[in-house]
Amino acid sequence: MLKQLKKLLPLEWNYQIKHFYEAFPGKKLSLHTPSGIPRLFFLDAASYNNLGDQAIAEAMSMFLQEACPSKEYIEISEADFLRYFRSLQDTVRPQDILCLSGGGNMGNWYPKYEAIRRKVIIGFPDNRIIIFPQTLDYETDSYGQREMARSAKVYNRHSQLTVCAREEKSFKAMSAIYNQVILVPDIVFYLNKYFHEIQKERRYSVGICLRSDDESAISADIRWEFSKQMERQFPKVRTLSTMDERHQIINKDSRRLLLENKLKQFSDCQVVITDRLHGMIFCILTGTPCVAIDNRNGKVSGAIRTVTPVQNICVVQEPTLNNLIAAVKEMSSKEPSKCTISPQFYTPLIEKLL
Repeated sequence: MLKQLKKLLPLEWNYQIKHFYEAFPGKKLSLHTPSGIPRLFFLDAASYNNLGDQAIAEAMSMFLQEACPSKEYIEISEADFLRYFRSLQDTVRPQDILCLSGGGNMGNWYPKYEAIRRKVIIGFPDNRIIIFPQTLDYETDSYGQREMARSAKVYNRHSQLTVCAREEKSFKAMSAIYNQVILVPDIVFYLNKYFHEIQKERRYSVGICLRSDDESAISADIRWEFSKQMERQFPKVRTLSTMDERHQIINKDSRRLLLENKLKQFSDCQVVITDRLHGMIFCILTGTPCVAIDNRNGKVSGAIRTVTPVQNICVVQEPTLNNLIAAVKEMSSKEPSKCTISPQFYTPLIEKLL
């Protein structure tokens, strides 16, 4: 009954009801930027332990500060967003630019982020707002379509909003419903420029980084049998995760070291098989041969096509047990190899910030 009631209300109402206590008492922003200096606000940086989303936050932080060195950079976590919202409304100036996280949460699967986006777009009608590269993923039922229409109505009322799509499928879908859409690769690819050395000695033969949630395209039976087959056929198999179970809360001061440690885990493998988009990107950053399995919304294969050609990545469209085993055997013979991601891919986004 409660679940059905929630689906009758706009998702931003549910978000504000659920997190009502966070807004009171609010927190004050202590900023002392001279009046002539514009600012870049990153308003919803991930604070939880998904290192894929932490990689997005780190990449956005580095990208924004390097693309706009003359602007002051200010970051607020998604956990603190409501606490600072009233202070933001008193603090943000017309020349300031507001940036919202990239990722795969534009839709009704992860309503918190969509609720934050709507609140920012409504609350700051006169500022430039940029939503970093996203995948559009609304469910096709009446609730999902209703929420997509609500977002379109909110987004299209804002004349200075830019929405970035991180793959062609989302770009086409977004362009059909939103006014200003550009195609830009997932922002985590930007971190490629910071990882230059390729670890040649790999302690593990195979790294397995597979989802077990609704986004997975592999059945539990195939996932289990595949893991057993890998253990039989390869001497050293390692289970990898893009989560950090030791830290439930991660902030901008701790995320870089945690990301570096996670990337070292990926670079310890001769080949990694994954159906996580950022698992694949972690392989690219570390030069690790990768078998990438498309997930249910196609964002894995779509993301890689925005930065092609990429070496040492094999995308499996039909993840049968035999196909997966054959792909791992093929890729395990590849040498680790660094892939260069052209910074020109981000030119359309930079132009929106200047």
